[in-house]
Amino acid sequence: MFRGDPTFAITTEQAVDAFAQSGRYTAAGEIREALKDISRRPDPDRTGAIQHSMAALECVA
Repeated sequence: MFRGDPTFAITTEQAVDAFAQSGRYTAAGEIREALKDISRRPDPDRTGAIQHSMAALECVA
C-alpha cells in the first residue's frame, strides 16, 4: 500500500529492508506505520505519517 508513484514505493520498502537487516526493527516498524498512515483512503493521515517518520529518524539517531 502506498500513495504516490512506484519510485516512492520501492524506496520506502528498501528503507524498511535496510533497517530490518541492520537490526533496527523499531525504525522499520515506524516506517511501516508511516506508510499505513499516508495510505489511508479516502483521507491520508499526514500528521501521523510525519510523526512515525520522525520517530524512525529518532530511532536511527
